[in-house]
Amino acid sequence: MVTSYKQGLAPHIRTERSVPSILWLTALALTPVLGAAVAANAWNSLRLIGVAVSASLVSEVLARTARGKNISLKSGDAVLTGLLVALMLPASAPSWAAALTSAIAVILIKEMFGGPGAYPLHAAVAGRVLMQVSFPLAIEGGAIGFGSPVGLFLGAGILVGFRLIRWEVPVIFLGVYALLSTDIGGGALFAAFFLITDPVTTPQTRRGLRFFAMGTAVMAVLLGEVMRHSDGIFMAVLVMNGLTPWFDQIVRPRNAKVL
Repeated sequence: MVTSYKQGLAPHIRTERSVPSILWLTALALTPVLGAAVAANAWNSLRLIGVAVSASLVSEVLARTARGKNISLKSGDAVLTGLLVALMLPASAPSWAAALTSAIAVILIKEMFGGPGAYPLHAAVAGRVLMQVSFPLAIEGGAIGFGSPVGLFLGAGILVGFRLIRWEVPVIFLGVYALLSTDIGGGALFAAFFLITDPVTTPQTRRGLRFFAMGTAVMAVLLGEVMRHSDGIFMAVLVMNGLTPWFDQIVRPRNAKVL
């Protein structure tokens, strides 16, 4: 029997919750990570979080106003982007770097590709990589969101508890990463729980997600440890984001056809 399979636009929601509720719950899952970051670098962490979130909100208002689109800050999309941006920056990053990273993520990645649900690359990651390429000295150092494995695992527990992510996706990623790498740091944990589980830029099917996780782990080790790329994990996420349409086309449900 052949069943129909519609390859639609993201976000590829895998629960019955509304998109805003998923975004706000994901932000809630970041609270243990945020708390750990503030505990370790109180003022600088609060500064980066405040600037990144504010810049993300302002950028969304400006971009959507310029495009003549409805503005809905209550959806949580801009807030979540700002939080992720802040957590991927070092405590020493200047405020302008946090603001610019958020602006790049929202304006150049999200809005220029059509707005929420239409962008092909993880916006916060793309903003972080572009900043690394353009102003590497401004964001040198370990990210504030990578310092607490306990906080990251607590956040992952919230994601799994609310069924916001497939539990096997981070497990597969970390398992493959551990087989190939000599060190699983906070960056790998952050990527496993909060980056490769993004519902917009990852495959629609469960099998596709599994292959996505494996591929991202291999690519991260290749770029980070073999090629010594400082943003290896981030670059790996973007490369695999680019392959997501291929996964959706090739790794579709069995006995299904694309409408």
